[in-house]
Amino acid sequence: RKDVESMRLDLLDARSAGDVSRMNELKVQITRAGAKDAEFIYELATQRMKLAEREGLEEEAERYRDEAMAARGVLPQFNLEGLWVGKYGPNGYEMINVTYTGDTLVAYKVTGDQNVPKDEITFTADLSPEATEEAGLEPIVLTDEAAKQWGTSHLPRFPGQGQVAAEGFVNNQFVDGQLIMVGE
Repeated sequence: RKDVESMRLDLLDARSAGDVSRMNELKVQITRAGAKDAEFIYELATQRMKLAEREGLEEEAERYRDEAMAARGVLPQFNLEGLWVGKYGPNGYEMINVTYTGDTLVAYKVTGDQNVPKDEITFTADLSPEATEEAGLEPIVLTDEAAKQWGTSHLPRFPGQGQVAAEGFVNNQFVDGQLIMVGE
C-alpha cells in the first residue's frame, strides 16, 4: 500500500509537470497494484461511484457500487454482523448485536446493565476509508514476536464512539474511541 501511495504522489508530480506519458504509466501501475488490495478497490470504487452519482451517470454509478460491494464482502471489518459477547468491566459479560448502516458499524446491547440498558447503542465505528484517514489512524504495528503470536504484522483500527451513562441511563453520552481489529 505504501508503494501505491508513493505512486500517487509521483502521479501528482507528473500531472504538475504536464508529463502525460508518465501520468498514464503511473495510472496503470496504481490500478495493477490496487487490484490486489480489497481495501484499495473498495475506496477507489466508492470514490468513483460518488463522482458518477454527482454527474448523473446512473449506470456507471451502479457498476462502481457493485464493484465496491464485492470488495467490501472480503474485508473483515465488514463481516462482523451478528451476535457477540463483550466484557463490560464490573458489569460482566453482555451480548451485543452488530449491524451496519452504510459504512458505519453499529452495536446494540441485547442484554443491558444498570448504566446502558438493552436495545440501546453501545458503540459505533466509522469504517469508511475517509474516516480512518481523517482521524489519522494508522494500523498498530506489532513486534515480530507479537506478529508471530497473532498471525499478522499490524492491527487495523477505525474511529468510533462508545456510549456511557450513569446508573439508570442518566447523563448518557457518546465518547470517542477506536475499534481495533485483533483477528479476522
